[in-house]
Amino acid sequence: MEHGDLFNLSSGFALKRVQTMNRKTLLIAIMIFLIPIAFAGDFHVSVESINDRIYKNESASFNVTVENHLDTEQTFKFSSDVLWDLMSNPLSDYFSGMVIPAQSSDSTILQLIPPNRISAGPKKLPIIVTMQSTGTTDSEDVTVYIKSTGLEMQDYLPFVITTMLVDPIKIDPRGKFTVKVNLKNTNILDLEEVTIDLTTNSGLIHKKRIVPLGPLEERTETFVITLSPVTDPRNDVLIATVSTGDIVFSPDKENIEIVSYSAFVDTPITQKEFLKTKTKVVILNDGNTQGSELYKIPTNWFRSLFTITEPKTKLLTEEGNDYLVWELVLEPSQKIEVSYTENFRSLFALSIILIVIVVLYFLTRSSVIIKKKAEVLEIQEGGISKIKITLNIKNRTKSKNENIRVIEKIPNIANLVKEDYLGTLKPTKVMTHDVKGTLLKWNIDLLEGFEERMITYKIKSKLSILGALRLSPAVIKFKSAKGRIFISHSNSSTLNI
Repeated sequence: MEHGDLFNLSSGFALKRVQTMNRKTLLIAIMIFLIPIAFAGDFHVSVESINDRIYKNESASFNVTVENHLDTEQTFKFSSDVLWDLMSNPLSDYFSGMVIPAQSSDSTILQLIPPNRISAGPKKLPIIVTMQSTGTTDSEDVTVYIKSTGLEMQDYLPFVITTMLVDPIKIDPRGKFTVKVNLKNTNILDLEEVTIDLTTNSGLIHKKRIVPLGPLEERTETFVITLSPVTDPRNDVLIATVSTGDIVFSPDKENIEIVSYSAFVDTPITQKEFLKTKTKVVILNDGNTQGSELYKIPTNWFRSLFTITEPKTKLLTEEGNDYLVWELVLEPSQKIEVSYTENFRSLFALSIILIVIVVLYFLTRSSVIIKKKAEVLEIQEGGISKIKITLNIKNRTKSKNENIRVIEKIPNIANLVKEDYLGTLKPTKVMTHDVKGTLLKWNIDLLEGFEERMITYKIKSKLSILGALRLSPAVIKFKSAKGRIFISHSNSSTLNI
């Protein structure tokens, strides 16, 4: 075997040995860590005060009871603060240790003697009990009060430090806010009745509470305060005054603010009738300060035409929507009544009237109509000389009409032009009068539904006509299918040159 192999082999054995030693060390450490846990419940210590208020040349006494929870007899040793002398009664319990049988308990009186140089006041000390077999300890803290030389306990003056926290300091009277008052008793007096008074400079708040406060105790009292929603806005000072008996301690103060708000609450009452809606709205300023508001009701330009308001309103257009608007200014708790009435009865009546008119029109209108058109054919010497007149007769119903007579009048300044009347009706009768002019008549025996007839004739003026010439309307008479006689007129026609 070579030297290198021997080195590797010896190194391997060394590494295994180190690993084995590390495992043992780790196991021992775990066991040491678990021993106090295992023995923590092996015994229990309780302490009761016999005399804990002493002068510095006296000793304090405490009754100490130890319960042995193990199944074997155990010895327990006592110790405390190294600056204090410790004795026991009997003495053997301190010097030799107190022996307690299995599953049993025993008590001893320990005396704690203060050092020579010690100040007056409360002193906290531990009483330590050690189980001798395992070294496990348990302790209880006690307080020893060192009295001042020449002064008894009742000569102490109470002193309580007061601090206050308000949340929030800007207070909305519609909600709640909290006040936390912290009390700290700075000496050993047991104060059975400590009075907390919460007040403000304005007298808005007055809360009172009586609590006990033990020696050196610190406690916090919480007040939840609710104000009236209509409390006036103001700046105020909240004061926490603490007292006991005739002694009043230094108060704590906090600046607070009651914020202002205005809240308009509306209560609408609607009454509906036929095509009429009346709405009455009672608006209340439920805030604590004067408020202004544009009170709006939705509408449109058409509905606003039929809306009556009291008081009068303005029409406002906002983001494409129309509103009827009242400008309101109300004091706290003030209310106002507004009303608006939408009345469509007049529109309904107007609609009925229009329908009746339309129905009557269609019932009474002439089923045959005539339209007159005139146009200038010739001009001589700068004036109108010859005119063509067209009469358009139309049956505008599907019913036929009989015995239709068309009557046309030519003014006496013109004469009818005689012609063959090709493509048009020839007058049935022509009557001439020197003053009234010429009267033309046409007879149409039957006019079918929606049938049209056209009559054309020409006239020639006796003299050239300068300016305007007005031709009177043509007249049509006919008998309807139901035997009713109708007379209808055409439009008049005016020529200008």
